[in-house]
Amino acid sequence: MSSAAVQGARVSHLRWLIVVLCALVFGLALPRLAQVWATTEYFAYGFLIPVVSLLLVNWRRPALRRVAHGSDARGWSVIALSFLVFLFGYVSDSVTFIGLGSVGAIAGIVLAVLGPAALRVLAFPIGYLLFCVPLPVPVIAPVITSLRLYASDGALRLLRLADLPVMREGNVILIPEGSLFVDEACSGISSVITLLPAAVLLGYLTQKGWRSKGLLIASVVPIAVFWNLVRVTVTVATALAVGIDRAAASSPHEFAGMITYALGCGSLLVVDSWLRRGFGAREPGTQPTSAAMSPEGKERSGWKRFPQ
Repeated sequence: MSSAAVQGARVSHLRWLIVVLCALVFGLALPRLAQVWATTEYFAYGFLIPVVSLLLVNWRRPALRRVAHGSDARGWSVIALSFLVFLFGYVSDSVTFIGLGSVGAIAGIVLAVLGPAALRVLAFPIGYLLFCVPLPVPVIAPVITSLRLYASDGALRLLRLADLPVMREGNVILIPEGSLFVDEACSGISSVITLLPAAVLLGYLTQKGWRSKGLLIASVVPIAVFWNLVRVTVTVATALAVGIDRAAASSPHEFAGMITYALGCGSLLVVDSWLRRGFGAREPGTQPTSAAMSPEGKERSGWKRFPQ
């Protein structure tokens, strides 16, 4: 074997060694992320995101086989930068930076080992992993506060339209029998955060253009806020009718939360159907445009289906 071939083999082995080491290092992120998923109600869906991402990668395998593969030195720069982000998150105990560093490392590994064409094919599955990265508390806390105030104020206005005896102090709704506190679980934040990944995935699978995808994703906030407002209003009205203890009991309250989320998912499907009719659905067998004649474009045109 020539010296050039030996050198090439060493470089190849070194690259794979770096990939394995990165996988081991960033594997440390999973326990930290899983701890947040298990202890924070509105991030509990995080356990599903890696599974969905792997299914999408498997789905894209036919397209991945059709593109040219080749290492790209820029990938190692991405890996190095991602490692620094991960290290900063680990030292500062920031799960957000740990997660961002991990996702960046995965993208860098794909770019370094398989090349830019492969990264383009796997861009959505890798990018979808960002939904399993918890948002920092300083970012999400003001949103929760605003949603709680909106829910309590909106419920008060609706109940007063029915001439019911209610008052409000902040996010506390006062009735003759006592008071109802609109806490974090009733803010609607769970619906907003958990419907966003569903809307993005649904838009990727069913919508034809960026405009309809954007509208579908944008519909998440009004859908979640509306159904949560209905939930809070019904809870207060029920408390007026049967008493606070029965209306706010844990089992009925949790069941109401499940119904609210189901109605949100149903509304999202209705919006998706309306957008497909208004902007054009991805019909099987339609002629792709000239921009879609590349291997990646052919894979994107038409309904996305699992290969036979």
